[in-house]
Amino acid sequence: MAEIPARDRPLWDRYWATLLSSGGGERERPVPSGRTRATGAWLDLGLAAASASAEGRYREVHRGRYRLRLEISAGDHVQLSVSAPLPQKAGVDVLPVWVSDGEGTRRYLLALQAFPDELYGLLRLPRPNGTFVAADVDGQVLSPAEVAAREPEEVLRSLRATATTRGIDVWKRIAADFPDGHPVRAVLGV
Repeated sequence: MAEIPARDRPLWDRYWATLLSSGGGERERPVPSGRTRATGAWLDLGLAAASASAEGRYREVHRGRYRLRLEISAGDHVQLSVSAPLPQKAGVDVLPVWVSDGEGTRRYLLALQAFPDELYGLLRLPRPNGTFVAADVDGQVLSPAEVAAREPEEVLRSLRATATTRGIDVWKRIAADFPDGHPVRAVLGV
């Protein structure tokens, strides 16, 4: 796909916002990266920012046992949270997700931390320049070995977006199983 000229970007953003906001959210639709996949949670950022109600500032979708919530925060960030019932067997869930806006699609790894009644993880991302943001699950839960094999930049991008101290603590436990010399271990000091 050719680069979109700057003068056409507002039109392009409106096109995608309209396409993503029309009906449902479970159908197969193209996302700005050119791939086709089920569109998960999406937000028209202009409408969300102007909304007086909390309901207008977030969207939720369910993917199997996971509940994704995409929300524009008062601090002008976009937050993606995922929650799920506690599994029968204790462990750490790392869930791959994608986030898309008018600039493109990025993948993140969301480390879910155990709370008394659920698993929960939160990413805090800068508000995109475009008019919409969309997010969804991008595969199955990953083991620490599978996470260690991912591109370090994807893991580091995910760490930068991790919004809580508890989330960073989960990442430290995961990184402890990474091979010696892995860049994520160095960043986290494990």
